[in-house]
Amino acid sequence: MTKMATVHAQQMWEYMSITRKTEDFLVNELNEAGKLGWELVNVSHHKDLKSVGGTYCWTAVLKRPLIPQLQPKPSDLGAIVTVGSESFPSIEHPTSEEDASIFEIRRDEPEE
Repeated sequence: MTKMATVHAQQMWEYMSITRKTEDFLVNELNEAGKLGWELVNVSHHKDLKSVGGTYCWTAVLKRPLIPQLQPKPSDLGAIVTVGSESFPSIEHPTSEEDASIFEIRRDEPEE
């Protein structure tokens, strides 16, 4: 009988947030982000601490799976990711060689 190795890996995520003053602008941004693979995790309507006069704003938190093939190459570091009119600096992720150290693969020997 052939034994099969099983590798259990935890899904890794990348996150971003979008803040807009109106619900309509936020919904438009969320639709654009959704086309790029982003999933809405949470949204809140709260007092904007940056403004004077007690105005409110919407903040959405989004996530998408972190896929090793989509990670930036060293030459791409410092690139800007744009969603709608908002720009986000890219995040440096470990290279595939570093990712290999996350997993410990071992062969199960048959018990005798």
